[in-house]
Amino acid sequence: MGPSNNHNHPGLDWVVQKFGGTSIGKYAFQANRVAKRRDSLRRNRVAVVCSARSTTSKAAGTTTRLIEIFNVFDAARVGNGRQQADAVGALQSSLQIIVEEHLVGAAPSLVNKASRDILAARLSLEAQNTVSAVTEALKAPKYDHGWVQDLLVSLGEKLSCLTMVAILQDLGVEAEYVDLSSILPPSSPSTPVHDDANCYTSLSAAIGARLSSCGPRVPVATGFFGPSSGGMLASTVGRGYTDLCAALAAVGLAAVELQVWKEVDGILTADPSRVPGARLVPRGARPGRPAGRGGTYGDGAARVQREAAGGAGHGGPAGGRRKQGGGQRLGHGRRVSQVRRRRGVPGDHG
Repeated sequence: MGPSNNHNHPGLDWVVQKFGGTSIGKYAFQANRVAKRRDSLRRNRVAVVCSARSTTSKAAGTTTRLIEIFNVFDAARVGNGRQQADAVGALQSSLQIIVEEHLVGAAPSLVNKASRDILAARLSLEAQNTVSAVTEALKAPKYDHGWVQDLLVSLGEKLSCLTMVAILQDLGVEAEYVDLSSILPPSSPSTPVHDDANCYTSLSAAIGARLSSCGPRVPVATGFFGPSSGGMLASTVGRGYTDLCAALAAVGLAAVELQVWKEVDGILTADPSRVPGARLVPRGARPGRPAGRGGTYGDGAARVQREAAGGAGHGGPAGGRRKQGGGQRLGHGRRVSQVRRRRGVPGDHG
């Protein structure tokens, strides 16, 4: 029969599957789609990297809303103890609404009531831990604006990953939640670690080691890796951090393939929701340039090759093209098939 399809098997090659926010919101929380794709575990070890959930558009997605929640909190926190307490209370209420939305989205895919109850408890605990950390930050001698923003923004990926793990476990797949939000070493206040070229080699190795430590369990990792001095969003990484994280994971695991799953069919010349005439970038077009939705991936992969791998000369970055045979090298020298961007949920890349 060969390997089973409910856990990772030692000795098989790694494949990293990264899911964008709208792909998660529209498809990845659907158990029937996940179940159909489990057979990929017979051929490869799989590591999953998740963005924060969106349902209709990135503009209405969890990350954007968390940034807005942070901005409201950041303005309201200034004042006396009473005003700060009110700001924390409003923050807690806002985060609980996002938790409830994740539970509603996942409920149809969780057959067992126990799975739903466990997920509800885990999501609520994660939100409460975030509120508690923010409360402690307010007591610090110097309030760190960027750190608190990172703390709130990273919650989106945590909720996505916890929900994905619950669905996989409910289907009988051995899976483990991996929080990468503290994988980075402390950075210098003057030099955010994301802007340090020397950081990428050690960072990819640390991510790879953490994912490998899951053993037979499928690691489901947060796309947010931080925080850093000044904040992730203020660094040169910006909103493309989940794609960069997936590329770093692929390097660290010496993966044979990095799959980037989006709601659109590939890298486009513009955002199709705004430009009806947007076209797919043809095969052979130069990767590494932002182009419409998800266009930051090429930049992230190029950065990994250039900085984590110690320079160019490996056939160019793997990024921005659908799998049409052949392959690319991504830093570590092993062949990495060209990235596929497809509608739907993971897995079957054969």
